[in-house]
Amino acid sequence: MKLTRIIVALVISLLCLIPTVSAYSEKVISLEIDGTVIRTEVPPTVIGGRTMVPVRDIFEACGANVTWDPATKKITGSKGGKNVVMQVGSNKLYMNSSVATMDCTPVIIEGRTLAPARYVALGFGGTTQWDALNKVVVITGVTTPTVETTTEMTTVAPVVVQSNEPSDEIVKVVRNDLEHALGTYSLGSYETAGRFKSNTMNQIMKNWDSLATTDLDRNYVASAKSLYYTINSFYSTLDSVYGNAEYPKRILSFGDIMRSYKADGNVIIDKFFKTRNAEEITAIVSELSQFSSKMASDIQYQYENS
Repeated sequence: MKLTRIIVALVISLLCLIPTVSAYSEKVISLEIDGTVIRTEVPPTVIGGRTMVPVRDIFEACGANVTWDPATKKITGSKGGKNVVMQVGSNKLYMNSSVATMDCTPVIIEGRTLAPARYVALGFGGTTQWDALNKVVVITGVTTPTVETTTEMTTVAPVVVQSNEPSDEIVKVVRNDLEHALGTYSLGSYETAGRFKSNTMNQIMKNWDSLATTDLDRNYVASAKSLYYTINSFYSTLDSVYGNAEYPKRILSFGDIMRSYKADGNVIIDKFFKTRNAEEITAIVSELSQFSSKMASDIQYQYENS
């Protein structure tokens, strides 16, 4: 009897050592886009140290139309005249006439195309951050705010001449905030640039929303938000390229080249401070996004051909 009890105790002890799948198992990676949690059929997955996300789900969350060509295994997102194309097995990211080189290639998992999170977001001018504590891929800047307009009844009233520009107050606040944000970044410091943290950016932009009282204000704020996200993405790309230890081995004066790219990008950004027109700001956003993509592809080309 005593021997039986000892054997039972040993078996129980061994069972306690066997790993079990429970609520305390490793968390599944989740996805958040501009503050909204996105449910996907295939969750984000880490492959070779890169977080891969389902392309279709993100493109659709951006408001893009998505097409899949099974013959070439190309997936295309189209929105507002911009076409973003990825292909399974290829490390090229096509954004209209611009081409960027990704650090790994899209793959198919359970019938879904997954690609590196940073590049999927970059396609539509967004940026990606990793919440390691909660295992969340946070993508910002890819959805376009909708500005609602109201139609009022015509009444007999004194004619009021309205300005065709956003208010001085909103312009001053937005410009000051962006100027301070630019001041927190220097080449190689993106990870510690306080005003480019997701929570800080969201807080700043919520304040802009609260100050916008007219359609002109709201249009100005919407375009300024897009620029803020694009600057964030540009600086992230700068640091990603600058931090690649392989590039200086082949590219002469690599540091000087990157500092020159930063300066040229800031020349584009400076145009924002000279206009109040939302359409002109949108054009600046497009110019900066294309410049960022071209910079990354040009550096990769120099590396491969040096």
